[in-house]
Amino acid sequence: TNCESSVRLLVTVTVTDPATPTTNNATQSFCLTNAPTVASLQVNETGVVWYNVATGGTPLAPGTLLVAGTYYAALKDATTGCESSLRLSVQVNFTGNDPVTITPSKAAPCVFDEIMYTTASGMSNYNWTITGGGTITAGGLATDNFVTVSWPAIGPASVSVSYSNQCNETNSKLLTLAVATCSDITMSKTVDNPTPNINDKVTFTVTVNNVGSGDFIDTIVSEILPTGYDFISAQTTTGTYSNITGAWNIPVLNANESAVLTVVVQVLPTGNYLNVATVVVSNPIDSDTTNNHGEASVTPVCLVVYNEFTPNNDGANDVFKIDCIENYPNNSLNVYNRYGSLVYKQDHYNNDWDGIANVSGAINKGDKLPAGTYYYVLDIGADGVVKTGWLSIIR
Repeated sequence: TNCESSVRLLVTVTVTDPATPTTNNATQSFCLTNAPTVASLQVNETGVVWYNVATGGTPLAPGTLLVAGTYYAALKDATTGCESSLRLSVQVNFTGNDPVTITPSKAAPCVFDEIMYTTASGMSNYNWTITGGGTITAGGLATDNFVTVSWPAIGPASVSVSYSNQCNETNSKLLTLAVATCSDITMSKTVDNPTPNINDKVTFTVTVNNVGSGDFIDTIVSEILPTGYDFISAQTTTGTYSNITGAWNIPVLNANESAVLTVVVQVLPTGNYLNVATVVVSNPIDSDTTNNHGEASVTPVCLVVYNEFTPNNDGANDVFKIDCIENYPNNSLNVYNRYGSLVYKQDHYNNDWDGIANVSGAINKGDKLPAGTYYYVLDIGADGVVKTGWLSIIR
């Protein structure tokens, strides 16, 4: 009939929603070796039910072992058995299983480098060990998560550390290294005047470069002057030079720096004019010694042979002249005609030949040589130097 009852039933409804649980730490860390369970999670209320999902799911038993991840807590009313509609989220992490690391301030050590090595902070009982001759210059104590090491020599080396983590476990790490020479010494040598006159002063400049990222100490360069020069003075941008020993000592040559030695000399009439400089000692040993050498030489222009003379007794150009021949008293001069016959021979020649043969053969000794072209061989009698060429007699 679609009729309703005239008297209605009264039903009182109560909806219960407990508060969401709270915690002092939304991210909680545990030692894995302690085998933590759901009961180990920290909340500020009692009667909490734990889940591994945000909604729904099956309550976890208090003895369930924890795994890394997120857990959710609902507060359960003891009277009604109702749970809070909103669940507390707690992130679970584990300590004690993190790998130990050693982080260097520079990946590959060069000899004489100072490098800082750092590991995890907040641990206890740090124990640093250095091999390969490295010296600790900072840190390295039981409370330090870092150590600074100076490497004085090339070769194999290592840095190791052990410490106790928050779980009172001992962790350790070994970092193997190879200390190397990270720079190369190069050398160059120049002379300001390669064709001086005898007795002129010339300046040799020796430049030593450290190419790379490592330093050198106690470097010695040999700069011994050959016999063709007389020492005047020397100046260096760093270190000291001895003209007695020829040693240039460079105490420190830093990375990407240069050292310069200038030597002023006087050119002598005779001698060896090839001036050679060489790196003989470096610390560490230079990895590439092929460029540790520099040389420069001069060719004195004083010994000039004049190729024509006119022996006609007019007082001008009457003799075969060689400039500075007086500086070579042990010389010997041989002159040949165009057919290779000896026509003049003189030891200790002193600019006095007037075109008269002093050897019999192609022409009689004492006769005047006819006008023409001749060939000379001049041995100056010093360091095996022989000059050859042609000369013309014009009559």
